[in-house]
Amino acid sequence: MIEVAWLAPLLLLPGVALLIMSTSVRYGQIHTEVHHLVEENYAIPAEFKDMLAMRACFFRNALLGLYTSVVFFVSGSVVGALMEVMGANVDLGILVFALLGIICVVFSSIELVRESVISLEILEYHIKEVTIDHDKSM
Repeated sequence: MIEVAWLAPLLLLPGVALLIMSTSVRYGQIHTEVHHLVEENYAIPAEFKDMLAMRACFFRNALLGLYTSVVFFVSGSVVGALMEVMGANVDLGILVFALLGIICVVFSSIELVRESVISLEILEYHIKEVTIDHDKSM
C-alpha cells in the first residue's frame, strides 16, 4: 500500500502563505511610511527613526523565516516522496524537514510579536504627541 505521509508538510503551506501575505503587506506599509518621511523631509526624533528601523528588521526577519519554512516544507515532501519511491523509511526524512519548517514559523512569529510591541510604542508616541499639541492649542 502506498503511504502519502509526504503530503503532510504541504498541508501547512496555506497557513504559512497567509502569514507571508499579511507580513508582506505590513512590510510594504512601513516601506511606504519611510519613503513618505524621506520625500517630505520630515524632522523626526532619532528614537522614532530607530523604532521604524527595528520594525523593518523584524518584518524582514519574519519574512525570511517564513520563506525558509516554505523551502523546508516543500523539501520535506519531495524527499519523502523520493524516499517512498525508493522504498526507504519516509517518516524520518519528513519529520526532520517538517520540524525545521516549524522552527522557522515559530521564529517568524516571535519576530512579529516583537514588531507588534514596537508598533504599539510608536502609536503611544503619536497619541502623546497629539495630546500635547491639542493641549497647547486650547
